[in-house]
Amino acid sequence: MLRYSLIRVGQAVPTLVFLVLMTFLVVRLAPGDPAYALAGDNASPQYIEQIRHQYGLGQPLLGQLGAYFRRLFSGDLGMSYSFQEPVTTVISGRIGASLQLVACGLLLGIGGGTLLGAYASRAAGTVREAVLNVVGLTLYSIPIFWLGLLLVYFLAIQAHWLPAGGQYSFPRPTGAAAVGDGLRHLVLPTVALALYTFPVYYRLTRARMSAVMTEEYIRTARAIGFGERRVFFRHGLRNALLPVLTMAGLTLGQSLGGALLTEAVFSWPGLGTLMAGAIGQRDLPLIMGVFEVVAVAVVLATIATDVLYAVVDPRVRLT
Repeated sequence: MLRYSLIRVGQAVPTLVFLVLMTFLVVRLAPGDPAYALAGDNASPQYIEQIRHQYGLGQPLLGQLGAYFRRLFSGDLGMSYSFQEPVTTVISGRIGASLQLVACGLLLGIGGGTLLGAYASRAAGTVREAVLNVVGLTLYSIPIFWLGLLLVYFLAIQAHWLPAGGQYSFPRPTGAAAVGDGLRHLVLPTVALALYTFPVYYRLTRARMSAVMTEEYIRTARAIGFGERRVFFRHGLRNALLPVLTMAGLTLGQSLGGALLTEAVFSWPGLGTLMAGAIGQRDLPLIMGVFEVVAVAVVLATIATDVLYAVVDPRVRLT
């Protein structure tokens, strides 16, 4: 297992280097001069040139690329133009909020989609399955930002049940009240991300359970005399969860993208709002830093999924 894990890590390194290279080129070759954005509208040509020299923007593209990789391999993501702080410091102040949202949203979305998908397969041909299928298809077709806006309009603006955005109220409460206030602000973005994630796992689990329950070993378990509940959960659902586990790793990037959009809709102070601000201000080091953190998270999650799958199904290690 250790050898398999090391092989997967070694395969991930070229992927990360390629992603960083492509992102660097896209960001650097995008229209607009970061020096103008930093200097302001009324800056003199001399000051703009000074900004270029200060941040190394006047170097040839290959020179900038080499300098960036040298800093990157030493753990330095550069200095944020807009915050005038190290990129690692800026990101570390926001990543906790993003992890909180992603963890809660994915846990609720994957758990709910898997359980209801299994339930729908058991209720095949009934009105309950038809209703769940319509709900799943509807949620699958709605963009996450539109879903977030609907939640804000109905649950925050119209019903006044929950806050419309932010992570805490202003002024921020203290003590036990701060915990309750934070949870209330977390509900809407979590539900939005969960509803965005739910349809994929619902449809996959329902399809897999429908296929698994027709397998020979299921008929054998029933013939032996095992109860239907035991057959369904221990022999059916357990085997149907393997593709769900794989899907969780493969769709993590999509889920993180959904989380970044969710943060923008709900003004959640995580990496999504940080990236949006960095793009608007042409803060190139911060854009690169956020992308690299997300890319590393996706690659590590994919490796963890592969290793976990190999634990569940040892045949994977032989491929």
